[in-house]
Amino acid sequence: MRWKKQCIYIVPAILAGCNQDAYIPHRVSLGPFHHPFKDSNAHLKPMEEHKQRALIHFLRHSRCPINDYLDALQAVEKDLIDCYSVPFTSITSDEFLLMLLREGCFLLEIHRTTIEGNFTGYVHDDAIFGYHRATHVLPFVRRDMLVLHNQIPLLVLRRLLDSAFISCCTRLNRMVLDFFQMKDLAGADSLGVHMLDAYRRCLVRAPTSALAQREASAATGGLAVRSAATLHDARVNFRPSTTKGLMDVHFTDGVLYLPHLIIDDTTESKFLNLLAFESLHVGAGCEVSSYVWFMDNLIDTAKDVDVLRFSSIIENAMGSDAEVADLFNRLSKELTMDSDGRFATVQKQLRQRYEKLWNRISVQFHQSYLSDPWKFIGLVAAEYDLLNMMMFEQCKFGSESHIMAYVNLEDLIDTEYVNLEDLIDPAKESFAACIFRNDRE
Repeated sequence: MRWKKQCIYIVPAILAGCNQDAYIPHRVSLGPFHHPFKDSNAHLKPMEEHKQRALIHFLRHSRCPINDYLDALQAVEKDLIDCYSVPFTSITSDEFLLMLLREGCFLLEIHRTTIEGNFTGYVHDDAIFGYHRATHVLPFVRRDMLVLHNQIPLLVLRRLLDSAFISCCTRLNRMVLDFFQMKDLAGADSLGVHMLDAYRRCLVRAPTSALAQREASAATGGLAVRSAATLHDARVNFRPSTTKGLMDVHFTDGVLYLPHLIIDDTTESKFLNLLAFESLHVGAGCEVSSYVWFMDNLIDTAKDVDVLRFSSIIENAMGSDAEVADLFNRLSKELTMDSDGRFATVQKQLRQRYEKLWNRISVQFHQSYLSDPWKFIGLVAAEYDLLNMMMFEQCKFGSESHIMAYVNLEDLIDTEYVNLEDLIDPAKESFAACIFRNDRE
């Protein structure tokens, strides 16, 4: 059945929502869905000249005729066509194969020059493949390579490398890691169906088996997570994980470890396309969805972002902390949650930590008194007066004065919520009664 081979999709309007731009390439088209032969994609036409140049350079240094590569692609043409969810009739078979050949060569040449630093055949100040253009061109190409509409099957690159007698699997795995600056992550066990899928596989790779994750999810899923600021008030510390992998999340000895995340103008587009792929592709998994859902629970307001930024979890290159909070709230708006076992376990641990009595008291104390400097000054002044009164009454009446009201903390342990005022008010009432009695005497 053809639908089982589909992996490159047109994102439905219900998923795209109000941010249609996130699913549109800005500089370079890959595949037939955004090819510049359509008038609506005129902004992508300037890059077509450079694709043709990339093809010529690739043929020159590989020393293989173009027909060898076209024949290699033609042998798997049906598999390539079946990768696309929507049939396309506006181009012929020959045009389709030549388009994939040009775009495959373009990606390989971009990697050879801007990533590997091999500029053989290009002038130093080449508009696309030159040394000084890498910092200006590569970020846009990288962004467009992660658009779900804008993909070519990795089978294309595999056939090109095989025809050029280059080790395929090792080369493609390294390409993905190099392209997206994930050198601290191990390559995925399999290549994936296209660049977005390969990137996702590297990003979410974890040692935990899928079966163990499902079992853990069934046992512990559905638990709410307190915000980062609230957890911080409950004496939970935050530290960056050792890798950028989204599954590198764990809670140990009061410390929540999270992967370091750079938030910039491309972050929303990247996550939206990853979420769309997980939603549309059977068997893709739900790891990115679980991570976004978890982060949305941690981040409610700019104060939560400030806690994570101060802990080096988030690097904000986009704007204000409020914008980052709004970003995660938007990402999870239409998210269907199927919590991953790793996150469900951490959720349970955080909830147990928060529900301890003294941690809840600490939270309320921070929120009630330390959040406002004037409240804190008033609290210190009141405690100072209270201490003076206690010392005066103790000296005057000795053991006969019952200054402090007895507060049984054991009765508070089983309560759902502890009010710090309940621990202070009895003492105040005792002092008032004592002073009233003294005045009468």
